[in-house]
Amino acid sequence: TNPPWLAKNSATVRGIPFPDSPFDDLYKVALDRCMDNCAFVAALVPESFIRTGLFADRLFAFVSLTAGLFEDTGHPVGLALFTESSNFPAARVWSGNKYIGELGTLEQMRPLPQKDGSPVSFNRPNGNVGLIALDNTVGPSIRFCDASELAGYRVRQTGRHITKLLVDGPIRLEKWNGFLKDFRIKTGDVLMTSYKGIRKDGMYRRRLDWQLARGIIHHEQDREVPDYESMIGQRPRVRRLSSIRTTASDWSSHSCSSSARSSTSSSWEKVKASLDASTKASL
Repeated sequence: TNPPWLAKNSATVRGIPFPDSPFDDLYKVALDRCMDNCAFVAALVPESFIRTGLFADRLFAFVSLTAGLFEDTGHPVGLALFTESSNFPAARVWSGNKYIGELGTLEQMRPLPQKDGSPVSFNRPNGNVGLIALDNTVGPSIRFCDASELAGYRVRQTGRHITKLLVDGPIRLEKWNGFLKDFRIKTGDVLMTSYKGIRKDGMYRRRLDWQLARGIIHHEQDREVPDYESMIGQRPRVRRLSSIRTTASDWSSHSCSSSARSSTSSSWEKVKASLDASTKASL
């Protein structure tokens, strides 16, 4: 089915009656009624639906339809498939005919801002980092850049496409852009905000929202963590997190290899033996 799309705020502005409902868009109201009356539902919805979390207990699969389906709108479209009940561990996600992965796994790849992360503020005319937050019409072009590239550009307080950031911490443009590129490839862009229009490479234009931008900066910030093994029998030394951080591909598997587990177990046994020996010596 193709439920009607109409946001509640748009209906209010246009003077169009809107149902008394907890949902903020007419397509969500229609989906809710479909769920109440049908065991299986296939619906064309805004691609942003994948980020809402609605009807997650019945969502079986989601397809980002990058082909232009409608002549009268360039709004990004997705196909949502629902089952009678949650008999499946996770919703499957496709971008066109390419399988991307399970929704839960993809969501865990999205870096979240940290409370103890470096302060980051957006739309700052005197910022020290530039951000091209919207793809051009050719291909994926979102990137962090040196603030000097935006010299003379007027930064607006409500800007969402090109802006400057003020980052109170290490500036690591190469790492931020590297993580962003890897994230986009592995998630098929489905977790990024879609923008009207399809690029020349056949994919939707995307926008980097501020939460994701802040999460990337915090994910790649330079911290220092103690090397606990070095604390036994010698003066402690500090190992930088950047030298031991796993890659995004390591995290995406959500499991450790047998050799890694073996190495960790061996290291722990050495630490435990050393502590036991120190304890006995002190008695």
